[in-house]
Amino acid sequence: MGKFESAMSAIYEVMICERKTMALQLMDEISSGDTINDIRATIEQYGGNFLGSGYYSQVFSGSVGGYVIKLSTNDEGFMEYYDIIQSKNNPLFPEIVAHKSFEADEFGTVVDLDIYIMGRLIVEVDKLNKPFLLELGELMLQQGLIDEEFVENFGPYLSLNQLISIFMRHPNPKQLLDVDLFNQFFNKYHVSVDNLMDFAKDMRTVTSQTLDVHRENFGFDGKGRLVIFDPLSFDN
Repeated sequence: MGKFESAMSAIYEVMICERKTMALQLMDEISSGDTINDIRATIEQYGGNFLGSGYYSQVFSGSVGGYVIKLSTNDEGFMEYYDIIQSKNNPLFPEIVAHKSFEADEFGTVVDLDIYIMGRLIVEVDKLNKPFLLELGELMLQQGLIDEEFVENFGPYLSLNQLISIFMRHPNPKQLLDVDLFNQFFNKYHVSVDNLMDFAKDMRTVTSQTLDVHRENFGFDGKGRLVIFDPLSFDN
């Protein structure tokens, strides 16, 4: 690595540290509210905008570049996933910079609230996620892992979920597929078959049910890395 590259790398590391420090300071500010409405108001005060919601969660853009704020109430599935993320290392995991868990008031009822500050991902269902799933589905069809009916009905939605489910069920999934061929596909997204097998192994420790890796529960970071951010449904 040349002097310029070394200097740029050092500058980048400093910027990352500064962003994380700012994110932790933001967590202190937004978690000081007594009610969920107070917390939302603080997020908006600091420049956050509402991005979307799920069954148990709401997500806001963060005022610190590159992060989002996730508010979750009673989301046992994500709490289990968070515990795995904290204890294991896998490029498929999302970046979680800060987390706080406490009780808060929501419309007069005390609820368990978790706040996560996470790395922001690109989730463009039609432009990125759907083509990714279609290409993966065609590859799985070629290998005999799914049939044409599955591709036609579920290929744009569940091919990644189905592949991980196969990995969860089979004692040696590498026997089922051409590993080099699948690595050629996944390496484009900076992950590997081994990463997916490790992911499946970790998921198997918390559930025996089918995962929930549909086309809105994964995305790509700024470098194009595949990230699965919400694989466990509230039924798991």
